[in-house]
Amino acid sequence: MIKQILMLFVILILRTTQGQQDGNDENYVVTLNDSDFEHKTQISTGMTTGDWFILMAPKGDCKKCAGIEKILKQLSTEFRGRINIAVLDRDHSRLTQRRFKIKTPVLKFFRSGFQWEYKGMVAQSNIANFITGGYQSQTGYRPPKPIDAIDAWQEDFVKEMKAAYKEKRLPEKDTLIVTLIGLGVGLLVLACICAPKSTGEGNEKTASKRQSKKKNK
Repeated sequence: MIKQILMLFVILILRTTQGQQDGNDENYVVTLNDSDFEHKTQISTGMTTGDWFILMAPKGDCKKCAGIEKILKQLSTEFRGRINIAVLDRDHSRLTQRRFKIKTPVLKFFRSGFQWEYKGMVAQSNIANFITGGYQSQTGYRPPKPIDAIDAWQEDFVKEMKAAYKEKRLPEKDTLIVTLIGLGVGLLVLACICAPKSTGEGNEKTASKRQSKKKNK
């Protein structure tokens, strides 16, 4: 009887310990990418989904990110239902990285249509203080507008043309091809505009003159 009670007691302790470990493993960090960043955060359209604290980093390996993500995991549990904690997918967020000019890992806080950059120590308590009011000691800025693939291409095109002109060289192959096609289309349109009108009107005028001459005779 005593053994059974002891066994039951041990089982209860093990289950309690396991439950605590499972609770520590809870992760409510949201992963964002180009396809859903604006839809989920609504940074440019009212932010009805709440405040967001997001880790953004450029594409590729990020040695600092692993440690930061552990802190974000803890914050996601602490602020669950109050503040969204998120990580930008480094390999599938080219346009978003470009939009915010991400060159190094950065932590950004978004609230009420403004953004703040966190530059303090990466510790749970420090970040918690920042996103619950500490950000007010800094000046908030409006986030840049979303960009699409066409916007990015236009920026690259203009940048390459300026660089080619400055360095007195031909543009890169793709840019050069697009430029030549554009010039060709422009010349074609110009030729169509400047081409003489159809001779139909001239023939009608000639015929009317002949008829008037016959009447005079």
